[in-house]
Amino acid sequence: MEQARCLQEAQNKALMIPESTENISRLEELWGPQNYKPCFVSEEEYSGDLHKPYEIMNHSGINSIIWPQRYSGIFMFRLIILDPNYSFCDFKVYFAVHTYGIIER
Repeated sequence: MEQARCLQEAQNKALMIPESTENISRLEELWGPQNYKPCFVSEEEYSGDLHKPYEIMNHSGINSIIWPQRYSGIFMFRLIILDPNYSFCDFKVYFAVHTYGIIER
């Protein structure tokens, strides 16, 4: 979070979505544009632990997704725009990434 230049501790999946949540359709109720708070604006005196990983993909280029080197496969993702200032519409999409060139498992 510090490397991404957060001013306060950022929201993350563990904080916003309890492990007991099994219904994927409820995920947007728990964490979405309606309750997103950017870490780049300090609202509190206590900034939290900024040494944790920054889990939200954004324009900073600090975070990335790393695939296991030993496996080819298709990885499915669900993308949701959290910041209401980034997109005025309710944008969500499913997409896949196929990694290849590695011996399949």
